[in-house]
Amino acid sequence: QSTKALELLQRAHSLDPAASSPAEFALELPVQDAAALAIVQGHLTAKPDSHDVRLLYARSLVKKFHYSQARVELQTLTQAAPGLAPPWLMLGAVNLQLRDAGQALHAAQRFTQLMATQPSSEVSVELLKPAWLLLSQASEQQGDLTAAQAWLNKMDAGPVDLEVEVRRASLLARQGKLASAREHIRNLPEKTATDTRVKVFAEAQILRDAKDWSQAQTWLAQAMQKFPDDVDMLYEQSIALEKLERFGEMESLLRRVIELKPEHAHAHNALGYSLAERHVRLPEARELIQKALQLSPDEPSIVDSLGWVEFRLGHVEEALRLLRLAYREQPDAEVAAVCRRDVAAMNKVVIIEALVACMLVRRLLPWKRH
Repeated sequence: QSTKALELLQRAHSLDPAASSPAEFALELPVQDAAALAIVQGHLTAKPDSHDVRLLYARSLVKKFHYSQARVELQTLTQAAPGLAPPWLMLGAVNLQLRDAGQALHAAQRFTQLMATQPSSEVSVELLKPAWLLLSQASEQQGDLTAAQAWLNKMDAGPVDLEVEVRRASLLARQGKLASAREHIRNLPEKTATDTRVKVFAEAQILRDAKDWSQAQTWLAQAMQKFPDDVDMLYEQSIALEKLERFGEMESLLRRVIELKPEHAHAHNALGYSLAERHVRLPEARELIQKALQLSPDEPSIVDSLGWVEFRLGHVEEALRLLRLAYREQPDAEVAAVCRRDVAAMNKVVIIEALVACMLVRRLLPWKRH
């Protein structure tokens, strides 16, 4: 009874805006609409030092792909309570999503520094592992593969860690050692069917990063023999088929994904975007993307797709509105780099308009995943 619950929370909040419980419960509601978020924001206004609530709010924003808003909340929290470790780790992860590798490194290193001040009996490799992985990814994002490898090496002690080894294979591929990277993954032990799937996707990702779409599609088709009707593998294979311009096969696979898992937002989005990109069946494309947005509200990559199909339909103002929204929530570093030379002397409003225009022209956000 979410409606009744919200009414009660609003009453509780009005009785004592500084009380944290109404805000915490508001963040647990199945639907966090404007009224629920108003309780949270009202509480944080009344009690700015409510660090636990602010951290929960930031986590909620991340789950809804509102990375820019989450970063603002986490920056506020780390400034107010710089000695709290968890917000720094989350801030690092958010900065990585926003492709701000320098700030991701700073935040993750701050987390490890704070953990170093704790009693050694309370700090384990498992607690530090997320930070080391984040530091490795941020270093790789900056192109510093040596540093990325060094962070991974910190986790060499103990049994083989599949996640770490997959990252190590990715670094090999980044150095042009594609065959070695694939061999490294194939030699990793498999204790469960889940391990096998992880290895399949890791090798497929390496091939995708290398833009070897033919090999990626072949590899996934072979893997499907072990995992028939695996929706994630079907989806991955559809991406490779789209790149190979085998659109009929791609569409068949995506429709199979939707049949098996009707709530698969990215399958709806991918099919709708592909139709819009090829300028065919545009009303159907918009319907598919709108369905994706219902399933995954506010996800920037889907909002971007809807903006693109609206542009294809000639609805330029609506396209601009949607693309501005997508860019605000998940700024794309590549778009910014392309446009920086031409807009360096312009004011902020004009810069945003230029970035949006580049997004329309270059369409850099399709097919993005969690």
